Amino acid sequence: MRTRIASLAVTITAMSAFLFACKKEDAQTRSQVLVNHEIQARVDEKYLQKIHDLGFDTSGVKNYDSIFVVEGDRAISRKFLDEYNVRKDANAKYATATNLWTLGTQIKVFLPSTVLGESRYYNGAVKAIQEWNSAHSALSFYATYYATDPAYSFQIVYGTLPSGVYAMGDYPGFSNFNGVNGYQIILNKTLIDSQNLSADQIAWLIAHEIGHMMGLRHSDWNTQGEGVADNGQVIGNVDLPAFTEADAAGSIMRKNFVPSTNDGFILFNESGKDAEVIRALYPGSACNLYPHINLPASGTQATYNNIGTLYPSYRVKLSELIAVEWDIKNSANVSVATWNDSDISFHFPSNLPKGTYNVFHRVRTTTCPNGTQIVKLIQIL
Repeated sequence: MRTRIASLAVTITAMSAFLFACKKEDAQTRSQVLVNHEIQARVDEKYLQKIHDLGFDTSGVKNYDSIFVVEGDRAISRKFLDEYNVRKDANAKYATATNLWTLGTQIKVFLPSTVLGESRYYNGAVKAIQEWNSAHSALSFYATYYATDPAYSFQIVYGTLPSGVYAMGDYPGFSNFNGVNGYQIILNKTLIDSQNLSADQIAWLIAHEIGHMMGLRHSDWNTQGEGVADNGQVIGNVDLPAFTEADAAGSIMRKNFVPSTNDGFILFNESGKDAEVIRALYPGSACNLYPHINLPASGTQATYNNIGTLYPSYRVKLSELIAVEWDIKNSANVSVATWNDSDISFHFPSNLPKGTYNVFHRVRTTTCPNGTQIVKLIQIL
């Protein structure tokens, strides 16, 4: 059997979950306003046909106002289906002619205070980011903690989801659609807490959602009714040679998440094919590190209260880390505080006098022992 995993065409789905699309500008206010009821309307045949032509199983499609829930764990925007002209060739691309992700290779993941303040969720998000970064594709993920940062790519938030749904991610429509490229991952905190999922299991859920945002479909698509049209052609897939059923079963992108049998700890170590797939979609150097400083925008005045702890970019797994370097220099270019360790954080010194400082940061790893150093200007009031 021919096997394929990565999709530039069809899907951005959740694991044991479905998705919701919202505009970037109102995502903050709508992140909690999700489908949490079973009020449904009849599904028009024209939408069923488009869903079918995209390669989805149309049995059991549900209609929630402007959202169609397909295959039980994904949602497609009605507006997207209204304006998208489905192409029925075997190499059809979803929404774009090249890679699904179109917002650049430096991907900021915003962690709001609600996530940052709970260690299980924070550590889960960090581990998920580390896993995808360790694939050494052209994509570089890192966390940011400032909602005022206008350039962050997507956010991780809590929300109310239907029964049994652990997480979901936005379905990526065209850039001017309600459903921009994967704007947020929503976690069902009530369900996750009720089952006492570990940080590793939360990492598994988030890593799965990030994979969908980058254009990956479920690795076990051929057993889940995805992607096959009436003529037997596979819609919108990218071939990955020698991808076996065993690889699919061990992939971070497999469809089903069962807490009792999935401790989340293995992640990419279970199947190296996940990393191979993302490199195939976004080929890049193994040394494409791009560190990030989690401080207010360059030149912004700051106080000690909104500096606090500095965090590295989490570009790689800790096992690959040589050192996280910080160097704070005053206006005379004299180092007043340095840090060179594998610690995940650096506490900004509270005894510095008021003035202007440059914060230098670099992450060194086994594959990139001399990574790029970046700097950010801050002013202590």
